[in-house]
Amino acid sequence: MSETSQAGIDKSARLMSEAEDIIKRKTLYAAGAGLIPFPILDVATLLGVQLTMIRSLADLYGQSETFQRTRVKAIVTTLIGDLGALGVVSGIKALPVVGSIIGVFTAPVTGAAATYALGKVFTQHFDQGGTLLDFDTVTSRQQFYAEFQAGKDYVNGINQEEGGGEAVSTTEITDINALKQELNDGISRLNDLISKLEAQEAGTGQEEG
Repeated sequence: MSETSQAGIDKSARLMSEAEDIIKRKTLYAAGAGLIPFPILDVATLLGVQLTMIRSLADLYGQSETFQRTRVKAIVTTLIGDLGALGVVSGIKALPVVGSIIGVFTAPVTGAAATYALGKVFTQHFDQGGTLLDFDTVTSRQQFYAEFQAGKDYVNGINQEEGGGEAVSTTEITDINALKQELNDGISRLNDLISKLEAQEAGTGQEEG
């Protein structure tokens, strides 16, 4: 094997390793997005995590110039099926108490698994020399579904580790704690905003009375 060929293999392996780190980190974030107890907001947050992940992968493989948010969003929604399943889960959360409980136990795994699958599909595409301009959702769909199943196994494995199995890595724990803090801060800001809107509405009602 020539030195050039070996260098190409080493570079590919290095990029794949870095891509794997990005995918796992964003998968954790996606699981957290599913824990947000507000309808619709979780899906919007999840999509943001996925688009950010794909942008990071594009930057890693030198494809940042081909990244167009609208185009990538269309690819993502096509592969996931216009976020149909995730939208149903989000809608369930609109139901008092029961909806929130169901959402917590379903959306995190589903959304995180979809994020994992997207990362794997885009990484393979970039590794094979593809760009965001020639990405084919039809030919990628089968791989996406296969990686989605692998993603569910990965997320469930993390849950089992947190439940008392193997220790989660320090990096994963840091990411999870940081995400929890971000979510708590976001929820607090939303609650403050809701309180202000309710106060304004009450004041308007008194003036009209």
